[in-house]
Amino acid sequence: MTKDVLVCISGLHQSPGENIVDADEAIELIVPGTYYHKNNKQYILYEEIGENGDITKNQMKIYDDKHVEIRKSGSLSVCMVFETGKRHPAAYQTPFGEMKFAIDTRAIEIEKKKNCIDIGIDYRLEINREPLADCRIEINISNVNREHQS
Repeated sequence: MTKDVLVCISGLHQSPGENIVDADEAIELIVPGTYYHKNNKQYILYEEIGENGDITKNQMKIYDDKHVEIRKSGSLSVCMVFETGKRHPAAYQTPFGEMKFAIDTRAIEIEKKKNCIDIGIDYRLEINREPLADCRIEINISNVNREHQS
């Protein structure tokens, strides 16, 4: 992987127990980012620009094939921990106050190639231990200069 990468993230949310997912409701983000490897972890840094122009800085940390962390800081701040078979509490810090929830990760699939990383995460969002939504997030991190990929 090169230092300069393209980060593509798409996510779907559905009510718990639903079988049909409307692809038109997918959320998608494509932004430039920075990749580096340090202390047996892979880091991806990228920024999101909100509807009102606010910038949210993001740090994704890939520990291993069963553990990914996404930390957001800006007008909305949160640390989301995805770890296969585990439930992790989280809290969104917003200008209007804190919103507490939990992430119950069902599965993480990570495929690492020379020039890209593909990640799929299935998880359930919970509030007060009650299911709010079943979610899937797909992340692709790839070299910006695709001409050198093999």
